[in-house]
Amino acid sequence: MTTTSEPSGAPELVDALTELKQRSEARLESMKLAQAEIDALIQLPAEGSVTAAFDERGLVRSLEIDPNRQKGVDPALLVRDINIALARAPRPTAPAPSGEPGAVQDSVSAMMSSVMESLLSGASLTPNVYSNDLRTVSVTTLMGEIQSVECAAPWIQASSDASIAEEVQRVANLAAIADDPFERRKAGN
Repeated sequence: MTTTSEPSGAPELVDALTELKQRSEARLESMKLAQAEIDALIQLPAEGSVTAAFDERGLVRSLEIDPNRQKGVDPALLVRDINIALARAPRPTAPAPSGEPGAVQDSVSAMMSSVMESLLSGASLTPNVYSNDLRTVSVTTLMGEIQSVECAAPWIQASSDASIAEEVQRVANLAAIADDPFERRKAGN
């Protein structure tokens, strides 16, 4: 009969990891509270000439520019309206844990495991900028979430509203997929 013994130091490592997990969960909760406070303080400008919607994977499902918007105005105003529309559009949320005992803990544990795995695999915690080939549209993302959009003014002035909306949506979705360390946005997920 053979017996296996735990290597020395294993209990300390488990304790240290458990403590790290608990601190991480507490930090996550405080970050959620801080974000809620920030959201309550920040008032976005009135709705502009653009509307946006996300699908269940967090990709831009639609981006529509009001055909009745005032033409010939500063292209920066259209870019501002695109960013406001993307910021205001409801985003999908993770499914709520079931009411079973331990479901919330399991959900938090799974999320923390994903975050730790991403960090250990070298996932970036700094925003990344993705641009189309002509550099007319640039999208800033952070861990797969669209943060902002920039567009070249001459391109906006020379393009139709439909072309602008289509290209911004295309580049935003490509950026979100490319920058998502959790692979939430890949087809089939």
